[in-house]
Amino acid sequence: MSKKLSYQFEYRLDQYDPDTVVRAIVVLHRNRVAVPASRSLNRGERMAKLKNRKQTMSLAFSQVKKTVTALNGRVLRKPDALGNVYVELMPSAIKSLANSEWVDAIMEDQKIDPIK
Repeated sequence: MSKKLSYQFEYRLDQYDPDTVVRAIVVLHRNRVAVPASRSLNRGERMAKLKNRKQTMSLAFSQVKKTVTALNGRVLRKPDALGNVYVELMPSAIKSLANSEWVDAIMEDQKIDPIK
């Protein structure tokens, strides 16, 4: 069991035929920098942090996109502001993608249903 998939999601993935294509939301890895609680960031620090996060997300997205394509899946759209990417993959491929260092979590896109 992967820490990046909920127990319930992984269980439901196991119930589907291996060739079933399902939609999931991939949460991209974000570079987390700790900031002391005793002070807030100044404008320059905020801008530097934002630039670093955008670079990390761009790299994470390109790596996840390559992996999804290699697993015979599809990326449905570019990441949103929070780093969430919608993908369509087979259940075993979703589990493989969870092993990527560029992925923080994988969630169900609402109720998991086969795509017909």
